[in-house]
Amino acid sequence: KETASLQAKLANCEEEMQEKARSADNQLRGLREMYDARMKDLQESFSREQMAREEAEKVREAAAKESMSSRHNLREEICRREALEKDRKALELRTKTLEAEVVSAGKRVEGLQEHVVEKERLKQKLRSCNEHAKDLADRLKNTLARLDVEKESRSAAEVTLKQ
Repeated sequence: KETASLQAKLANCEEEMQEKARSADNQLRGLREMYDARMKDLQESFSREQMAREEAEKVREAAAKESMSSRHNLREEICRREALEKDRKALELRTKTLEAEVVSAGKRVEGLQEHVVEKERLKQKLRSCNEHAKDLADRLKNTLARLDVEKESRSAAEVTLKQ
């Protein structure tokens, strides 16, 4: 009964470990996908910011070449520059947000890696429990065999005494 109980507990423990391992693997996969998506967004943001800078530089060069004689043209140039500056600031803010999200995703990945390590530790513990249960079963089998031998020996001695 004790061996059966131990085997049932071991089976439950192994099933729980496998479920935790699957869960940790799925979470890790999801975080990796999210991390990759965030990195792609960050790279795109950097690319857009670079394009905005280049465009701003072109506008500045064009503005320097133009005569800027009319106030109307000057006002339009100021508006364009302000719009580009707003876009640049928005891109900087988005970049910082994405960087923070990447850091956060990295921490979640680290947490999942700790779960994987814990899973491996529990697997090793399960193996140890299995070995211990096998040892206990072998000891029980040997004890039962020894008791059977002693019983047969006593029966033989009783028959001898009766004769």
